[in-house]
Amino acid sequence: MARDRADEVELSGRAAASLDAEENTLHTAGGDNAEADEEQKQLEKILSNMRRISNLYSEAELLRAVEDYVLDCLTHLGYSEHRVFSNIRLCLASIACCVGAYASFFVPLPIDSIQLKVAIGAFFGALLLLLCVETFFVKNAIACFKTKQGVPFFVDCHVDRATNDLVLAVRQKDACLSTASSVGRFFDEKGYLLIDTLYAELRKLLNDFEQGVTDETKKKPAKRGKRSK
Repeated sequence: MARDRADEVELSGRAAASLDAEENTLHTAGGDNAEADEEQKQLEKILSNMRRISNLYSEAELLRAVEDYVLDCLTHLGYSEHRVFSNIRLCLASIACCVGAYASFFVPLPIDSIQLKVAIGAFFGALLLLLCVETFFVKNAIACFKTKQGVPFFVDCHVDRATNDLVLAVRQKDACLSTASSVGRFFDEKGYLLIDTLYAELRKLLNDFEQGVTDETKKKPAKRGKRSK
């Protein structure tokens, strides 16, 4: 009898221990799942905020959101960034800042100072060169990449003030292929960037441009059709 009771006590102790272990395992697994879900929600929130704008009427915010995604998208597609024009702009802006700082702190201020005149000329000369680079090369570009063959091309983006459409374009030398769509096609009413739509539009634009399609070639069939009539 004593042995039977001892065996029963031992078995009940083992059963209780196994139940406690299972409960601890379930609690641990549940806690891990809860933590994983919480981390996933936080990550999704961070990613959503990165692709969200606070004001749909702000052209600067629209272009910045599109620019950030275009940079990530083209890098993901295997295009390498072409930084020559970015470095030129940065260099000219740095020269202008350095000249301005030197003229402000180290050049005396008599009216006939040659150093002051040279500093002013150098400052505005650097700004003029920067303006030329922006006007004739960069234009509305938000990014500059190189094709698989190493040829640089620009990705332009701007808001057409006449139609309020968001214009995307791929430009290489004199060749350009552009597309215009309403802002509501790429952003929802809460300001979130519709990544899938922008990705499809950008991918189609790049594929057509690589196949030789440009704005000029798209106009030629229409002209031929008019002549045939």
